Amino acid sequence: MIRIAKRDFLAAISIILSMYFMFSPFEDILVTNIGTISKGLAVLTVFFILLFMLSFNQKVNIASKHFVFSMLFLIITWISILFSKYVTQSISMAITYSSLIGLYLFISFVPFSSNNIKMLKKAIELSGIFVFFYMILSGGIDFSRFSLSSNNDPNNLAAFMLAPIFVSLNNIFEEKKNSLSIISFILSMVILLLTGSRGAFLSLILGFVTWLFLNIKKIRQIVFFIPVVILIVVILGSLESVQNIIYRVINIESYIYDITLYGSRIHIWTIVLNDLIPNMSIWGYGVGNSSFELIPYFGYAYGIHNTYLNSLIEFGVIGFIVFLAFIGNILKDSFKFSKNSLLIGLLVSIFVVIFFLDSLPKKYFWNVLFIMLIINNKERNLRNENPDY
Repeated sequence: MIRIAKRDFLAAISIILSMYFMFSPFEDILVTNIGTISKGLAVLTVFFILLFMLSFNQKVNIASKHFVFSMLFLIITWISILFSKYVTQSISMAITYSSLIGLYLFISFVPFSSNNIKMLKKAIELSGIFVFFYMILSGGIDFSRFSLSSNNDPNNLAAFMLAPIFVSLNNIFEEKKNSLSIISFILSMVILLLTGSRGAFLSLILGFVTWLFLNIKKIRQIVFFIPVVILIVVILGSLESVQNIIYRVINIESYIYDITLYGSRIHIWTIVLNDLIPNMSIWGYGVGNSSFELIPYFGYAYGIHNTYLNSLIEFGVIGFIVFLAFIGNILKDSFKFSKNSLLIGLLVSIFVVIFFLDSLPKKYFWNVLFIMLIINNKERNLRNENPDY
């Protein structure tokens, strides 16, 4: 019987997960008759993790907070279906949530090495580069916000770009040979700006501020990126075909103007806070039902555009507390175990951008949780093995 070395098994899992990270932004495009490519890679990742656990008798710590909060999240998701008016939609969304939570759980079982993590970071960098070249090959941009397809939301694509931007900056500071990282940072910034996503741009700024605050003693070494960002904005702003898009992102008046519009985020959130939440049960309206609850107000299903309010509406008060505990545990671990403030900045930026988007079923949200989970677990294991680390 052939026995695969543990290192090789971990390398195989890392390769599959790297492909998952690289191709996640293209999920709406890379579709087959049996589903998307990214879903196939997720299934393959879980399969290899199961083989790894069986081959090396990998134990599961059911007392860990990751396991407990993930299981509670799963349970709340399926319980909420009992209170749903649109059961078919709830079951479909519950399956989506469960697959992402399940992948998170399985990833938490794997003791990734430093080399594995480097591979995963490179894959995230490459995702930004691939999106840029897809834009070039598809004919560039023509006076409208860039997206990968008619089914692709520019705001979601912008949220995807947060990871390659922060990870490439992280690699620029950590590695001596960082040409790929510099290219990824610049091209991912370009894509984020061309999507015209103000929420993602604001999240990027707050993530940078977090990074600078945590590195205040090294501020002279890291402010170099500010003129780079300004230069990118100036160059793009000089191009006639994208001037309106850049203006939309950097002009404060465009933010203020949207507040007054019918169907704006503020309008939606006011309805949710004043009408939906006061009239819901403690268990909420059911998973996947939030947009349907806005039909009486808009005449059709309408997104809430806020993951926090969305989770409160879908899961109710109890489920909302579970959701906050789930993401709060990741943030706490990141501050406790991660030595890298740039990646903490990434986590902050993703927790900010989901304030403007419905992100629970989206891979840009979960991919950041995956990579932070992997890094935090690596640091935790090192400390357990060497208390003086």
